[in-house]
Amino acid sequence: MFSFYRNHSNKSASSEEALHDVALHDKKVQILNKEYSLSRKQLAGLLLGNIIEYYDYILYGLMTPVIATLFFPSDDRLTSLLNSFVLFASGMLIRPVSGVILGYLGDCYGRRRVLLLSCFATGLGTFGIGCLPDAASAGVMATVLLVLLRLLQGFGMAGEFCSVLVCLGEMAPPSRRGFITSLAHSSGMLGTLLSSLVVALIYLLPDEQLYSWGWRLPFWFGGIVCFTAWGARKKLPRLPDNNAEPINTRLYTSEYVGLLRMLMVVGVNTLIFHLFFVFFSTQMIEILAIPKQTAMLINSINLVGLVAFSALGGWLGDRFGRRKVYSLCLTCITLISVPAYSLLNEGYGWVACAIVQGVFAMLGGCTLGVSSALYTELLPARIRMSGTMVPYNIAIVVFGGTAPLIAIGLMEWTGTVSAPGYYLSLVCLLAFLLQRRIRDKTGLILE
Repeated sequence: MFSFYRNHSNKSASSEEALHDVALHDKKVQILNKEYSLSRKQLAGLLLGNIIEYYDYILYGLMTPVIATLFFPSDDRLTSLLNSFVLFASGMLIRPVSGVILGYLGDCYGRRRVLLLSCFATGLGTFGIGCLPDAASAGVMATVLLVLLRLLQGFGMAGEFCSVLVCLGEMAPPSRRGFITSLAHSSGMLGTLLSSLVVALIYLLPDEQLYSWGWRLPFWFGGIVCFTAWGARKKLPRLPDNNAEPINTRLYTSEYVGLLRMLMVVGVNTLIFHLFFVFFSTQMIEILAIPKQTAMLINSINLVGLVAFSALGGWLGDRFGRRKVYSLCLTCITLISVPAYSLLNEGYGWVACAIVQGVFAMLGGCTLGVSSALYTELLPARIRMSGTMVPYNIAIVVFGGTAPLIAIGLMEWTGTVSAPGYYLSLVCLLAFLLQRRIRDKTGLILE
């Protein structure tokens, strides 16, 4: 009897403990659900700034044929283009340094400061470029000022995309993290699409007007709207702040594998983006002799696909698991890069260009979308901002800013248009090998 009572008492105590644990769990879930709430106003404010900053930053790449004529006049057209792309790359040289600075600020002093600072710096650099005199009137000084303003743009962009992604990843519900973070890539592509459409309209101007005042309008527009987005962000509801202690450098050395994986994730994304949606329009115009309006129309249409497939990639990652979908995307791109590039010659014309860019809008978009959540899942919370920004901006310099130069150099060196395809395949293969042992955190709560 006593034994029965004791067992019964133990069972009651166990039941009470179980109920207590359930209550604690429910309370924890409620806290987590509140923590992961993401209002429409917050989402709109984060994505709007991302759209405008991508517009501002990509604008230079799309305006390269005009920039080359105005700031790098030369009897050799290829030399002018190369000089323009060297300057395009120079705007990224400051990004690793600014990534360290802005990442530390974001981890230790709050996300909002980084969002505001990056937005203002990019807008100021863009508006300033539209005010510059050309080389014919200011000589070398025009080039010097252009370099300084590109560096200012690069400083701002170093913090924009990563801070938006980290905020979205930390605030999104775990079951929808892939889709919501993919909106950062989609919004960036929308900014690129907006830039492409504006440039397409500017190219409708007669050359005399285009080269005298028309080229300035897209830069002024981007700068003004960026300042507007900066003002809107100042009124955003409170964003998640880490408020951590000063970061111990040992955290970085212990997470070297995650940092290397982050580097290659960004490397693939930025290489695809710069080869097929920044440099590609110039390749169509200058190398394949496709009319400006036709090239920009093709670019704009396929950017619409890139936006849609980026969101689709995020959804597929939530539905089937990020590692599976990401590995499949990398495999497909590795296999088709060389055959796709072999079609980009004068014999096939604009139809082949539209098809090739369309295929990479689909595969590249899914790759961008499904990898978006990895920006918050590969590293622990205390170094998430800086640990994302530093590899991200190094990869932007190594794989993004140099992409046009390497593509042109490989084609000149080998004498074949398919040479950049081998480069893209190699980078995708390296990324695939590094991601094989990644822990899939689809649907799991972040640290």
